[in-house]
Amino acid sequence: PTVHEFIQTVNLQGTQHANLIRRLQQSESGFVIETVAADLVTRYPGIFFITLHDAIFTTSELLPKVIEAFERGFEQTGFRMKLKVGC
Repeated sequence: PTVHEFIQTVNLQGTQHANLIRRLQQSESGFVIETVAADLVTRYPGIFFITLHDAIFTTSELLPKVIEAFERGFEQTGFRMKLKVGC
């Protein structure tokens, strides 16, 4: 019940329904762009990758570097990581 109340409270703020999901999507994409992609660009200038929402696409050769950047980002946040890697 308390989670449901929280969701309702957040969703009633402002004029749009589903505010919580938008905030979560913004947080996810912000993490990918501002933390993971920024780390990749800083540590590996010229590395090839593409971001899309909460994902990063790259070549299979560069995948370990992307995984490492996600791991570093999640260490900073204190959250556990669960990656879905597909080739």
